[in-house]
Amino acid sequence: VESSVANINARNIVGRFTLVRAYNLAGAEHTLRFGGKYRDIEVENNVAIDRQNVYTPGNATLTLDRFLSGINNTGYQDGNWGANSPARNFVDPGLFRSFWQANRANFNISPAEQNAVRLDVAEGTYTARERVYAAFVMNQSTYGRWSAQGGLRMEHTEVEYTANELRAIDANPANTLVLPARGTNSYTRWLPSGMVRYRATERTNMR
Repeated sequence: VESSVANINARNIVGRFTLVRAYNLAGAEHTLRFGGKYRDIEVENNVAIDRQNVYTPGNATLTLDRFLSGINNTGYQDGNWGANSPARNFVDPGLFRSFWQANRANFNISPAEQNAVRLDVAEGTYTARERVYAAFVMNQSTYGRWSAQGGLRMEHTEVEYTANELRAIDANPANTLVLPARGTNSYTRWLPSGMVRYRATERTNMR
């Protein structure tokens, strides 16, 4: 029996701006754009697991046939799974959940499963953060039927995380070490762009 919950906390901060200036130069119309963007994303994932794999009220054996429930819709699959079908019963999760909650004291966890829970929690717990800094400059010029556009965009990304490393030291999973793991990475990308267009007619543009 297992009940697991993943608590995810996320934060996303975004800011941006754009400046535009139109000007005339050498008989052509120009538009200059400059802008920037900042994004900060952080995600924290914490796992909680409640697991029991041993049922110990005396020597009783717990079997799933105690929690069978039939299908209420007798017309399901054209009646093939109706009240007269020998395979009409299925395990009802609600019945088992009620039994488990009323008999929690009789459920326990074995040492092997307890260690498995320890490793599952460690493996699913982490914090990650990404920060992106971006800026761009772009100029568009128009002279008669000709227009040209050129620009440059820069993106700088920083990533950092904290998690857990599972390190096996022998064949016994109980001896597996849980070690804190941290890492960072960063990179910068320069992205140029350019375009030339000729307006041959009102309905025809060549680029």
